[in-house]
Amino acid sequence: MRHTDSTHPIVVTFNVGSATIKMAAYDTAKAVDSSPLAWSPLFDVNINLKTKNKVWHAMPQSLSDWEPQESLTDTAVSLFTRVKQAFPARKIVCIHRVVHGGKRYHVPVVINETVMAHLVELSPICPLHQPPALSVVNALQAMDKKLVHIAAFDTAFHYHRPEIWSSYALPKSLRDQGVRCYGFHGLSYQAIMRKLETYLPNIAKKRLIIAHLGSGCSITAVDNGKSKDSTFGFSGLDGVPMGTRPGHLDSGVILYMVEQGWTLEQMNQCLYKESGLLGLSEISNDVRDLLASDDPRAKFALAYFATHAAKEIASLMVSMKGCDALIFTAGIGEQSAIIRQMIVEQLDFLGFSLEADKNIDGRIDVPILRINSDDGKQIYVILTDEQLELALSLEHAITIETDK
Repeated sequence: MRHTDSTHPIVVTFNVGSATIKMAAYDTAKAVDSSPLAWSPLFDVNINLKTKNKVWHAMPQSLSDWEPQESLTDTAVSLFTRVKQAFPARKIVCIHRVVHGGKRYHVPVVINETVMAHLVELSPICPLHQPPALSVVNALQAMDKKLVHIAAFDTAFHYHRPEIWSSYALPKSLRDQGVRCYGFHGLSYQAIMRKLETYLPNIAKKRLIIAHLGSGCSITAVDNGKSKDSTFGFSGLDGVPMGTRPGHLDSGVILYMVEQGWTLEQMNQCLYKESGLLGLSEISNDVRDLLASDDPRAKFALAYFATHAAKEIASLMVSMKGCDALIFTAGIGEQSAIIRQMIVEQLDFLGFSLEADKNIDGRIDVPILRINSDDGKQIYVILTDEQLELALSLEHAITIETDK
């Protein structure tokens, strides 16, 4: 893992969740003469902080003995320290996935005091992701104040959506405060579009529905490469039901909870950590556990998930007056043939259908896989790569002046 080139920085990427962290490192010296998709990471690892389980997508021998620490920040600092030790003569830049950029930020920005203050203000909107991501920035800054930190935003991909799809029917006073449909998972959607532009450029220009289905889920209508509408709105609670989040919910339910004496903390706990597949099944938030269960509650939770995902896909087609291709990505979307089948079966009336022998289970070994016949509406499985998108954001980062 040691490298001596001192003219290009090492980029370390951080994709932080409430109980997970994904980290990768890229050598920009190796990216100078290659296409973006050919840029291989020095390492790439997904870490579950609850189980301490590690999944390496790329691992140098020098990290074979590394183990996660007890806390999120200690884990990030520990692995980052190993990178510094491997590249003592190289400049290192840290790039962080930050879920919410609000109305201010729609390109990657260097994090200074002003930017950090603005991002902290947005934390209550995305409590599962924003606070832990910023805690990693703070921990690394405490370790080395000279480090450069860049924030790349999930909301940026959706920033220029038409107002008719990004507004709520609320008083202007609230809309002026930034209450609007932001949309998230933007880095994942950027990754999908990059692959389409590389491998299937004609498809990239068409009307697409991209279903990012993982522990968090969203589905987005993309027309000619631009976001038109998405299931996520102001926060990460809306749209498709998720592992522990409810998805679409009548706002009257929130008023009812308040009337019943629920505190803000209790409502946050319920809506972010106890609902979704877990709330429906009372068994697990993990699709794999539910698929393996014979419990009727598990079967109902999966049927609910697939039905409401199909409903959202059909609804999103209105923004583009149709759809030319449906794309599945993220953990569930990429790996669960059964869930894809359950969703697509309910879209048969719109011209979608799968071929069983092409709809393979498990992680695919090609960048893009078509899973239906040539005479139907096109359906693809595409592997997302948020880590690479984070690394590529280096060249687009800007610096915001610090408030005096």
